[in-house]
Amino acid sequence: MDSTKLRLIKLVRERNLKQKEKSDPYVIKLLSPVFTGMQGRYTRLKIILALAEDPLNTLQLSKQLGYDYKSIQRNLKILEENHLIDRAGGGYGSMFFLSELLDINLPTLLQVIEKVDKRLNTKKVYIS
Repeated sequence: MDSTKLRLIKLVRERNLKQKEKSDPYVIKLLSPVFTGMQGRYTRLKIILALAEDPLNTLQLSKQLGYDYKSIQRNLKILEENHLIDRAGGGYGSMFFLSELLDINLPTLLQVIEKVDKRLNTKKVYIS
């Protein structure tokens, strides 16, 4: 995850996006379930990073990321249902790209990812 998070930090810096003083709670509420659930969050983040570079179709994403086609398809559906990516065209050759909503809120996505990482990397102490 560290290299993926670093790529997100680099993307935010390259696009010269600044974290707002106070993040939009609606956007945090939208991003949190998509990227904090254990199932597929890293895959979805990798898809976002790939699409930030170039629009791609499902097969291209599958080959570039090294995941099976169905896994990419399932994660694209989740991202699309949450308005984080847009689709151009229809059927097999549909091209996917970042939605305007996500594009302008990449710093908020970084904030959500950092919060998840912090929670996962915190050692739990149990009293016996």
